[in-house]
Amino acid sequence: MKNTIVVKGKGIKSEFLCKEEIHPGMLCELVEDNGVIKIKKNTNANNLKETCFVTEYEAFGKTILNKAAAGDTAHVYFANAGDVIYARVDSTVVVGDKLVSNGSGLLKKVNVANAVGTSITTTSGTTYADIASGLTINGYGVTAIALDNAELVDAGIWFARVIIL
Repeated sequence: MKNTIVVKGKGIKSEFLCKEEIHPGMLCELVEDNGVIKIKKNTNANNLKETCFVTEYEAFGKTILNKAAAGDTAHVYFANAGDVIYARVDSTVVVGDKLVSNGSGLLKKVNVANAVGTSITTTSGTTYADIASGLTINGYGVTAIALDNAELVDAGIWFARVIIL
């Protein structure tokens, strides 16, 4: 287990009040709450609004396992491309997986089927799949690539080093 969320990087560190309970290593987003900017778990599943991660509150002796409650101040890190983050991930993440938000603060493997469309067969018998008619895109907005397999750090809590794209 690593002891810090930001492994390597030159992003921006800041702090915000929490709109909800949140844990270090989680992907978060900024929201307005009664005129105050707060953070909450990233809810943009299969895509990414921000590359903002909650970090440990080391000035108060907090570790990567200490959560911040609603109303608490939490440290955050706005990652840049190339930064390495020790992020909270889904338990199935393995080295090389392309990762996106799971919609609740964790990173998950991107949907393998990036495009799903309507297949047609021409009069010559040639089949074309994923044509523009009926095309939907899943797994859009890959944000990171896993550098490690998911590591169980505590009951139900998985982390992996990821590189931000």
